[in-house]
Amino acid sequence: MKKNLKPSNLTNFIIFFPLIPLIIYGAFSYFTINYTQKAEAKKKFNRFVEIHEVAEKEYLKSRILDIIKFVNYYDTSVSPLINKTSDTLSLKELMKTNIIGYLKHEETFKNGYIFISNSKKEIIFKPDVDFMDEAKISSKVGYSEDKNFLIYTGYVPQYDWYIHAVENFEMMYSSINKRKNRLKRKNSENIKTSLSILLGVGLISLLLSLYLSRVINQMLNRYEDELKETNQKLIFQSRQALIGELFSMIAHQWKQPINKIASIVALLKFNLFNSSMDLKKVDKKYDQIEDSLEFMSDTIEDFRTFYLPNKRKEVVNLKELILKSIDFLEGSIVKKEINIVHTLENVTIKLHSNEFLQVMLNLIKNAIDAVEHEGQITIKLQQDDKGITISVEDNGKGISKDEIEKIFDPYYSTKQESMGLGLYMIKMIIENHMHGDILVERLPKGVRFMIKLALGQN
Repeated sequence: MKKNLKPSNLTNFIIFFPLIPLIIYGAFSYFTINYTQKAEAKKKFNRFVEIHEVAEKEYLKSRILDIIKFVNYYDTSVSPLINKTSDTLSLKELMKTNIIGYLKHEETFKNGYIFISNSKKEIIFKPDVDFMDEAKISSKVGYSEDKNFLIYTGYVPQYDWYIHAVENFEMMYSSINKRKNRLKRKNSENIKTSLSILLGVGLISLLLSLYLSRVINQMLNRYEDELKETNQKLIFQSRQALIGELFSMIAHQWKQPINKIASIVALLKFNLFNSSMDLKKVDKKYDQIEDSLEFMSDTIEDFRTFYLPNKRKEVVNLKELILKSIDFLEGSIVKKEINIVHTLENVTIKLHSNEFLQVMLNLIKNAIDAVEHEGQITIKLQQDDKGITISVEDNGKGISKDEIEKIFDPYYSTKQESMGLGLYMIKMIIENHMHGDILVERLPKGVRFMIKLALGQN
C-alpha cells in the first residue's frame, strides 16, 4: 500500500540529509588534513635532515681542507724563515710543533673535534675533551662513519699525518630533533586551525539547513492545505458531473411506477364513471398505487443519501453496496441490454459507504459506456489472506497503451462529454481515504479495473 509523504517527514529528511554528507566530509577532511599535514611535516623534516647532513659533511671537509692548506702554506712560506734562525731544533719537528700549536685553536667545534694520527695509527695530536670518546683511527681519506661518529680524514704526506675531523651524531641530531619538535608543534597548530574552520563551516551549514527546513516546512504545509482544498473541489466537481446522469437514472426508475399509477388512475376513473367498480377492486388498485409510491420514495431516498457526506467510517457489506450500485444503473443496463455477471463474496470492512458507492458507480458507468449493445460486464469481489480484491471487467472496445498511461490523470478523458475527473477521483479516494491501490489492465477485448484493499482498516 502506498504511504503519503507527510511534510513533517520531508522536513526531517531535509534537516538530516545535509548532516550525512557533512559528517562524511568532516571525517574525510580530518583524515585528509591530518595525513597531508603529517606528510608535509615529514617531507620538510626529511629535507631538513638531508640538507643538514650535507652541510655537516661539507663543514667537516672544509675544516680539514683549510688545515691542509695551512700546513702546505706554512711548509712553503714559513719554513725557510725558521730555517735561517734555528740551529738547535730540527726543522721538521719545529714545523710540527708550530702546526700543532695552530691546531689547538681549531681543535674543537660545535659538535666535534680534530685529532691527528700517522700511518702507524699512533695519536700525534688530540684535544683535551672529556665529553666524547675518540673515534676509531682510520687511514681512509674521505668520509667514514664509526659508531656514533661522522669522520672526514685528510692526509699530509710530508709529515705522514692523517688529520681527522670528527662529529658526534648524538650532538648533531639534538639540534635536528629540536627542529623536528618545532615542526610537530606547528603541524598540530595547523591541524587545529583547519578543524576549527571545518567545525565553523559545519555549524553554519547546520544552522542554514535548519532555517531552510523551517521555510520549506511552512511552504509544504501551505501546499498541503491548498492540495486538500483542491481535492475537495475536485470531489465536488466529480459529484456534480454525476448529478445529470443520476437524475436520468431517477427519471428512468420512476417512469414505470408513474405509468403504472397513471394507468390505474385512468382505469379507476373509467370504472367510477361507468359505476362498474366494486370496493375490492378499488382496494387492490389502491395497494398497487401505494406500492408504486413506496418504490419511488425508496429510489429517491437512495439517491439522496448518496450525496450525504459520511463524517465517520462504518462497517459495511461491500456485496450489498456493489448490488446497490448495479440497481442505480439498472436503466442504462437495460437500455443497452447488457449482461451483468457478478461473483460476490460477503465481505465487510470499515470505510465511508458513500465514497465506495461513488467509486463503484464510476467504474460500472465507464464499463457501460465502453461496451456495445448486448455486451457483458463482469464484477468480482473476493477476500483472502492478502486482502480484498474488487474487479470490474468489460468486453468493450478497450483502450490504447498511450491512453492507459494517462487514464488516471485529472481532466483527461477519451469521451468528449466527460470532464475527465471520474477515474482521477476514484484513484484519490482509494489511495488517500481507503489506503488501497487501483490498477488497470488491458485485455484482448476490453479493460479490467482492480481495487485492492488491506484488511483491518480503521
